[in-house]
Amino acid sequence: MRNTKTAELVLTALFAAIIIIMAFTPLGYIPLVVINATIIHIPVILGALFCGPKKGGFLGFVFGLTSFIKNTVMPSSLSAFVFSPVLAASMVGTSGIFKSAFICFVPRILVGILPYYVYLGVRKAVTSENKKIWSTVLNVLIGVFLLVGCRAFINKVFDANPLSTGAVWAISAIVGVVVFAALATAVIPSFITGNWHYWIYTALTFLVISCPCALVLSVPLAFFAGIGAGSKKGILFKGGVSLESLAAVKAVVMDKTGTVTEGNFKVAQIVSDGGYTEDRVLAFAGAAESRSTHPIATSIMEEVKNRRLDIPQVADIKEISGKGMEVTLEDGKLLCGNLELLDMNGIEVPEKAKEIYGTEVLLAFEGKYIGYIVINDKIKSDSKQAINDIKRYGLWTAMLTGDSQKNAEMVAKEAGIDACYAKQLPQDKLNNLSKIREEKGAVMFVGDGINDAPVLAGADVGAAMGSGADAAIEAADVVFMNSRLSAIPESIKIARKTKVVAMQNVIGALIIKALVMVLGFVGIASMWMAVFADSGVAMICVLNSVRILFGKKE
Repeated sequence: MRNTKTAELVLTALFAAIIIIMAFTPLGYIPLVVINATIIHIPVILGALFCGPKKGGFLGFVFGLTSFIKNTVMPSSLSAFVFSPVLAASMVGTSGIFKSAFICFVPRILVGILPYYVYLGVRKAVTSENKKIWSTVLNVLIGVFLLVGCRAFINKVFDANPLSTGAVWAISAIVGVVVFAALATAVIPSFITGNWHYWIYTALTFLVISCPCALVLSVPLAFFAGIGAGSKKGILFKGGVSLESLAAVKAVVMDKTGTVTEGNFKVAQIVSDGGYTEDRVLAFAGAAESRSTHPIATSIMEEVKNRRLDIPQVADIKEISGKGMEVTLEDGKLLCGNLELLDMNGIEVPEKAKEIYGTEVLLAFEGKYIGYIVINDKIKSDSKQAINDIKRYGLWTAMLTGDSQKNAEMVAKEAGIDACYAKQLPQDKLNNLSKIREEKGAVMFVGDGINDAPVLAGADVGAAMGSGADAAIEAADVVFMNSRLSAIPESIKIARKTKVVAMQNVIGALIIKALVMVLGFVGIASMWMAVFADSGVAMICVLNSVRILFGKKE
């Protein structure tokens, strides 16, 4: 008997010391906007359960006394006067002294008394003839409390960027089930068997196992590794969403110039008509393209420079989107562009000029056709192999270009592309991309020019060549810094591997945790095994994710 009383006194003193330490350090309070939330109730309740209601009431009094001293001597919240009769008297007069003293001490003393009798009632209920009914009721109440509490907490945490209702309830249910299972494992068998040490140890083991560290790390680590693997190969992924979307694409659509082809245009042929020389036709074209940075314009200006030609003085230049230039010279009006531009202005063009292979630039001066310039481009050295690799992944390919149908078909055939759409304006590319998405599924678009920016933004995954325009790079989800077409299948390979590794991490972590959890319930799994199921599995996920960085070359 004496030993029992001594043990109770020692425990009471220990809990009192814990209360004092928590009260006068940051350990016991959580600062909020107006008040401070506290967890000092926990040692008070535990003291009541272990030492009885009298000593529990004493611990509650100690809690109230520390609250009185703290709020009087060093108030840290706007509500300090509620727990300090001294402050209450100075603020609201003598009437507030009794109220403040009552709030400060009485609820805390009750916290130290009532849990003991609740404990006795629960214990009696679960050991009675109707224990199944009482256990069910208790379980339901605890489950509902945890579910509602978790929901409120999650809503508060994600207040700035709220989650969907379904996601909130799902997360709340999962957290509630885990916590409830741990509490049920610790409390219910302990009431029945009296073996508190064993069942609390089992519950703690369960909580350690259920810690989601490995699951939290598994997916982000895989995607971080995927982004790193891409950077090693000159592929810039703008976040994990780009990787995830790329793994799901069903079709790859490309621009032609600068993407499939090198984009290094060369003047291949100059054909004059109407009494004009080749040099004169080229000089007219140079005047029209003198203010443009388009690759075709650059090639024309380069040829003008090589031939050391003087270009006519330009008074005004008007760009006709998708068609060409309308130029005002000192001695007349010049049209420089495709066949549609000349047709629009009612200028008759010879049949031979309509059957050109290559990028044609037709010219008319003062309402009369004067000739054309043929500019050719060649496909990149890796285009054929890249298209072949893309098809090996089961993807459909297409090309969208503003060039002529004949030229587009020739390039598509040479590269092995499944389909091509020629004479495409920016809005036409966007419309055809939507049609392809409806027929094939998620679409990746690859381009490099300013006119590709709307299509890049509208695709499920937009990819830009590093040598392309700033607008295209800005609109893209992926950037190929080496500007090689072979980066397309390489990026798809990385994305798919990343998705597989992420799934491996999640499934592997769940299987190991479930296995150790079962072993824990039957009393086989130790705390060390639980730690392995948490930290050890997390390390396995890390090592598995690193594999992406050192993938084998095909």
